[in-house]
Amino acid sequence: MYAHTSLVTTRVQSDGGPCHYVSMRPRPVHASMPVFAAFVLLVGGCDRPGVSSGAVTLTTSVGTITAECIDQSFVKVDGASPTGGYSSKVVVEGPSSEASVLFERAGSTDVRVAIRCVNGELRVNELADTDIEIPPEG
Repeated sequence: MYAHTSLVTTRVQSDGGPCHYVSMRPRPVHASMPVFAAFVLLVGGCDRPGVSSGAVTLTTSVGTITAECIDQSFVKVDGASPTGGYSSKVVVEGPSSEASVLFERAGSTDVRVAIRCVNGELRVNELADTDIEIPPEG
């Protein structure tokens, strides 16, 4: 017998229609049910990315990033173009609550750009990403 089960929120899709967020409290009947419920949630999830705000080009001091808000809360990076001798690497593409792109240039401080979607609007934060040198043992 289970005294408490957590509330689970997932995106589901039915009959090829739009995806919806659904909250449910799984109530297993016997020991094999939690595994079965997790399998159903994974298989029955949503294969569409959600409602997009459309791609927006964001300009930073180290390059441009093309991103979009998904369902007014999540961000997805579509691409990045470095400038000024930097190279770029999408670290977290999303969709997620925060995506990030790392801009690197030899002999310079690397810059990590964090992107969030707040109430359907993209917000950017540039952060210095310094390497930490670990001293040798001994």
